[in-house]
Amino acid sequence: MLKRSLYSLFACALSVSLFVAPAGAGTISGGAGLFTQSGNGASSTGGAVFLSSGRAVPVLPASIDVTGLLPLGSKGGYALTVEGRAGAAGFYGGAGVGVGQLGGAKSTGIFTAFVGAKVAPFTSLELRGYTAAGNTGANAALLGLRFQL
Repeated sequence: MLKRSLYSLFACALSVSLFVAPAGAGTISGGAGLFTQSGNGASSTGGAVFLSSGRAVPVLPASIDVTGLLPLGSKGGYALTVEGRAGAAGFYGGAGVGVGQLGGAKSTGIFTAFVGAKVAPFTSLELRGYTAAGNTGANAALLGLRFQL
């Protein structure tokens, strides 16, 4: 039931993100950083990369993004989330929901929250946290640089 609800929410948010702003108002960004995850009696630390594509929400300093996360190295995993982002004065934050596999758990629902600060033109420092839904106990964190195209 929870899994079906998460998939439905993900599909709705993805549909909304494609139509909330006119064409050309989207952004693409990506980054990499230090990644650590734990869950199911296993933990690992290494690097990870992420890629986001989003659409601005008209008249608001906000956007809806679709983000993919791929941890590199042992234990691997992935997360695909739909996120809401808002910001002002060089700072931003947001949260999202999606599907993924962290800490060796089976594919499950994923919740994420993040904060960031602009450190140079088209570059920000970002801290992201992920947690798996249910009883898997899988959690992950990423501290990295995001580059906006």
